[in-house]
Amino acid sequence: MALLLTVGGLWWYTERQEERYRDSIEPWLRTTLTDISHWQPDALLRHLAPAARMTLEDPQQLETVLARYRSLGALQQIERIELAAVPTAMALLSGARQRLSYQIVARFEAGTAPITCTVLAEKQGYSLYNFSIGQVE
Repeated sequence: MALLLTVGGLWWYTERQEERYRDSIEPWLRTTLTDISHWQPDALLRHLAPAARMTLEDPQQLETVLARYRSLGALQQIERIELAAVPTAMALLSGARQRLSYQIVARFEAGTAPITCTVLAEKQGYSLYNFSIGQVE
């Protein structure tokens, strides 16, 4: 019974989070991912949360990350943005309430690819905590 209540509570929480942030975070994600898809260091760093920026302090490491994605070309269109319920609920359980995880389907010049990202929602706005791009279809 406790497990059922916990699962139900987490489902309810993620639904409320999606409703709360949908109108502001989806346009932000579209603009941010378009900017990042020029694959320039300044654009990526501008949108990363401070904790994420610290993992890329070495310029060579930053260049390696960007080089991996440059072959995708520029972002052409975001086809779908969905709140990832399980990672968002896990963030709640870990005490990181402002972390929202999204699964995105995006079309780049090289084809369509999935994007997984976690967004920090703070009083001053949004920033990317992490993101990765999967294989192009």
